[in-house]
Amino acid sequence: MQDAHTPETLAAAGWVPSHEPGLSDTLGGPLWSRPDEGLTDGLPCFGFRTAPHHANGHGMVHGGVLLTVIDHSLGMFVRAATGGQGGVTMQLDTQFVGAVTPGAFVVLHGRLVRAARSVVFVQGRLLAGTQEAASASGIWKLRRATPAG
Repeated sequence: MQDAHTPETLAAAGWVPSHEPGLSDTLGGPLWSRPDEGLTDGLPCFGFRTAPHHANGHGMVHGGVLLTVIDHSLGMFVRAATGGQGGVTMQLDTQFVGAVTPGAFVVLHGRLVRAARSVVFVQGRLLAGTQEAASASGIWKLRRATPAG
């Protein structure tokens, strides 16, 4: 039932679109977020509506599209987990464990492993429905606050 994930039904289910500069243009749609229903201590999970133009030659969503969603989602997760500080990806290890059919709504659930002074360690699971499509772990370098002015 690929038509079930329209912007209207997603909004009715509590999802909010995030129009991050560049990402919507790159992927052809926004990243969606909502609280992760107790799975991550109130931190958000992130979703993305895949489309036919995301397909590879085998008719499945291209791994590069999913990796972009994972990287950006975990980066936004880090920002939420650090109170808005955010950072940049230092390392991202990803294992693709299942195929995603174009039209599926994929959801990334993040987990904060450890937050040190200048780096954050996170893990994530990307699901298409109830099926795991990928798992990832990464390290983000926190950005230093810049003085106003």
